[in-house]
Amino acid sequence: MNMNNIHKIVLQSTDVCNINCKYCSRGIPFKKNKRSYLASEFIPWLNFLIKKGVRFKTISISGGEPFLHSNIFNFVDELKDNYPDKIIKLTTNFSWANEKKIQEYVPKLRSLDSLVISKYPPVIEKCGGNEKFDSLVQLLIQRCPDMNIEVNDLANFTSWELRRQKEPVNNACTTEHAHCYTLGIEGIITRCVIACGAQNIAQYKSILEMNKEYYFDLTKWNKKKFLNFAHKFPFDLCEHCTFTKYKTEDWGLEDRMINEALTSSDD
Repeated sequence: MNMNNIHKIVLQSTDVCNINCKYCSRGIPFKKNKRSYLASEFIPWLNFLIKKGVRFKTISISGGEPFLHSNIFNFVDELKDNYPDKIIKLTTNFSWANEKKIQEYVPKLRSLDSLVISKYPPVIEKCGGNEKFDSLVQLLIQRCPDMNIEVNDLANFTSWELRRQKEPVNNACTTEHAHCYTLGIEGIITRCVIACGAQNIAQYKSILEMNKEYYFDLTKWNKKKFLNFAHKFPFDLCEHCTFTKYKTEDWGLEDRMINEALTSSDD
């Protein structure tokens, strides 16, 4: 395991979404002052990470719904132009999909290496059912033979909740926070997507204030602190991490690995 490699950086291209999920991991339905972002707002921070020797192979574009961004194709192109060696990935709820749109969008997706389609019940209904939804996915696959296209079936929603007192839980966590590093335009990296979204929900504000470990401020760069942040898992924030992932006895090994990585790197 290379402690300097964080695998994937996620950029939230827009706060706008057309599905109002109660348990949205990014808290989009609760966010005020929704806006879309420019790729150029993220590029200085991506360059900063590269300059500091932090390696990542994938830049993943999320939302909201990225295809509601007024200039998502330029957003993708600008990332690929600046980082031709990175995998440029985008996650969509596919609500835009029909034969005409697929024909229109395919030439504009030339810079995209990977597309993840989240299969939500409202979108399946909008498309005209499972069979129609799947046929549109197959059409896109046929039109984009060089693009990696995946479908995540999210037919079953799992609720989440942050609590002041940790309690054992039986249901699965709704986020891949172990491998997710969401970068904001202010230079804030958030490890836990749920914690990122919870910032938009007033009832969780006081809980997040007690647990600062889910984010790192790049303006306060320190290599050792960043590595501790980047590879810490589980977090002492949510009952999912605390009770369903690892035991605290495993932390010593991780600390030793971080210290070994620091012997060959500068702050």
